[in-house]
Amino acid sequence: MTKEEIYLNSHLSRENHFRVPEGYFDRLTADVMARLPERETVEESKPAAKRVFLRPLLAAASVACVAMIAVGVYFNRNAMSADGEEQMAAVSTVMPDSYIDDAADYAMIDNKDIYACLTSDY
Repeated sequence: MTKEEIYLNSHLSRENHFRVPEGYFDRLTADVMARLPERETVEESKPAAKRVFLRPLLAAASVACVAMIAVGVYFNRNAMSADGEEQMAAVSTVMPDSYIDDAADYAMIDNKDIYACLTSDY
């Protein structure tokens, strides 16, 4: 023990100064329950039955919406793919060769890498 601990132990007692009155926990529950206000009985209305009835309808509506969105995306993608091929052909003819050289230099791609990508041996 250090000098400080010895000094504290000699001047302070180890007695617990916090005490609970006799029988406190025996009557605690009854005292707390006596202090609580009385509950008022409230009649519950029944709008919950409407929610239970509408739940299957809401599920069916959400499934229908998801199906409509999926069909719209599918047909839009097919229409876009035909237009996209024409647009890509137009873009590739307009692009100058210097741009391709600059992009290859930036990506650090040499002729061997380009050949490997084109032949699918990469």
